[in-house]
Amino acid sequence: MRDPVTCVGDGMTYERESIETWLNAGNVTSPITGLPLSNITLAPNQFAKNTIMAWREGEGKGQG
Repeated sequence: MRDPVTCVGDGMTYERESIETWLNAGNVTSPITGLPLSNITLAPNQFAKNTIMAWREGEGKGQG
């Protein structure tokens, strides 16, 4: 994940490109819960981004 964002409507974190593609296709439900999204605002998830970066720079090196 390179650009994690949280969708305000369901509180889930997604890769920005993926959720934007989902929403731009006209979907009005959460891809995870299937419930209607009351809000499609996307907010950067800095915690997830920092955690992913730390994993890549540390423990994640050489794994996978």
